[in-house]
Amino acid sequence: MALGVSFSNISSMVKLTGNRQWYGVSDSDGELYNHTTLIYDWKERETVHRLSVPISLQYQTYFGEKDGPKEKYKSGLYWDLGASVDLNLYNRYNVLLGDIEDKAY
Repeated sequence: MALGVSFSNISSMVKLTGNRQWYGVSDSDGELYNHTTLIYDWKERETVHRLSVPISLQYQTYFGEKDGPKEKYKSGLYWDLGASVDLNLYNRYNVLLGDIEDKAY
């Protein structure tokens, strides 16, 4: 049996610039319009702190013939069955810079 504790600090950053256009989008009344999204120097960051507690059950068996009286078996199997419980301690999403502008016409 094995039991452990681990701590993870995960951080990601995204930088976006550009535009997206959708033509012929329909609204709830069925009218068609064009939709444009303009992204100006958008920067965002997500940070996650996570505590994990893994637990596993392990079993090892050997089979076959030994090479000699003090030698190990030639073959064997190792089994491991486990699970992990994860607990998010901290999760933060920040927009650092930039603007997003939506237009529809």
